Amino acid sequence: MKVRILLFLFLLATIISYAQDEKSKKLSLFVDRVLAAAPPVPGVSIVVVNTDSIVFAKGFGWADVENSVKATAETGFYIASTTKPFVAFLAATLADKGKIDLQRPISDYAPFKNFSDKSLFKNITIHDLLTHQSGGDNDFLSIKLAYSGDYDQKMILDLVEKHTVANEKGRAFEYTNFGYYLFSILLKEELGLDWRDLLRDMIFEPLDMKNTTSYISVAERKDLAMPYNGILSDTPQRAYLMKTDDTMHAAGGIISSANDMGKWLMFQMNMGKVGNTQLYSREVLQMTQLQKIANMHKFSPVFEGNGYALGWRTGTYKDTPLIYHFGGYTGFFAHLSFLPEKKLAVAVFVNHELGSVPGNLIAEYAYDLYLGNTSALKGHEKYADVTLPKLVEKNRNAEIKSRAHFAKRAWQLTLPKSSYAGSYFNPELGTVLVKSENDELTLTFGNMKSIATAIELPDVIRVELIPGDGMAIRFVLKDHQVQELRYNGISFIKKQ
Repeated sequence: MKVRILLFLFLLATIISYAQDEKSKKLSLFVDRVLAAAPPVPGVSIVVVNTDSIVFAKGFGWADVENSVKATAETGFYIASTTKPFVAFLAATLADKGKIDLQRPISDYAPFKNFSDKSLFKNITIHDLLTHQSGGDNDFLSIKLAYSGDYDQKMILDLVEKHTVANEKGRAFEYTNFGYYLFSILLKEELGLDWRDLLRDMIFEPLDMKNTTSYISVAERKDLAMPYNGILSDTPQRAYLMKTDDTMHAAGGIISSANDMGKWLMFQMNMGKVGNTQLYSREVLQMTQLQKIANMHKFSPVFEGNGYALGWRTGTYKDTPLIYHFGGYTGFFAHLSFLPEKKLAVAVFVNHELGSVPGNLIAEYAYDLYLGNTSALKGHEKYADVTLPKLVEKNRNAEIKSRAHFAKRAWQLTLPKSSYAGSYFNPELGTVLVKSENDELTLTFGNMKSIATAIELPDVIRVELIPGDGMAIRFVLKDHQVQELRYNGISFIKKQ
């Protein structure tokens, strides 16, 4: 009898193993098809997990094209706004430990309690910050924390106090980075704690996420994916704008690998349990995953979004409840999601700015494959083979047309280009450098840099300090001398 039971168990394990191998092969072949259909995209890393284990983890293509470094399941990718679920969980855990109170107004905490005018902050709670219901915003913070990296703590505090404004929607839900910026500032000023170190000590290390960090200086010592953008060439083009320690912020500041993200997603589905150990309370996990706000949205054909929890978006996938978040930045796209009822989760990382379509397509295929929705797979395969190449070509043609349009523009500068060169200063935002070399004007603002192109307006130029995001810079002249430049409506005075 025992022999029969053992034989049955052996055969069952063999069948399950064979089925998993077949699924792994199918998913690998599909990812290869997606990359073949979108040649500008260099690499992808993916993980699929259930509550017990990682069932698939693999990298495809290139992490670093120039140095011939392949993407693997251990490659670190910048995950952008999918940082928010980590920071929100951190906040909930600190509240559970009595360090903070999510329902207290932030005006009870430093630095806000020390501001001379607290009116904008006194009715905002930490919970409001993390659920995007603060009713405030501050464009200066995004420029500094996410892009330029040219700041110190005093400058950030001054920007918060002097340049935070009420947004037009009032206290209604509006997804921005603002609340997470303010929460990290509160941690630093009230508790003397750095959100990056807290994530390391309270999440990354306990979950054994060895290739996950909020410090670029640490990630650079390991296998790190490089960012790529552009669509004109089938050869991936390296994006110039790289993240630094100073531009890793609490709304988007984690480097992680597919394997590590599998551990985080298993932790989420197991409600705070790692193996047989209840690492954090089930109630904390439930609180972060429970929808707080109803908000119908659809960022991709993949999911039907219906609300926001604490750091997570909520929705459905083919009528099945879903918890998820996406992240995007110059040269990167990240997809995190899980189906609590099905005990299945997927993470996809892409190191190209156009990664959302291929990344979400891969995630959808993975779900249908592992859920047994075999009838849906052919539709995904057709999309990869037919629709995706057409989208790439459509975007490529649009870019060619756009560049041709810009090339036709005539310069309308009223002085020689060399007259605009110099250093321009704003007391809140710092210095913009303008150089004139080889009949080109180049602007540098912290980590950001752009060669200017023409706009057919007097003394106005176009720059892309953030790749793909063109904006006009206007120079102000007096008595045939350049006095200032205006960037996004903000004045920078030229140093004479």
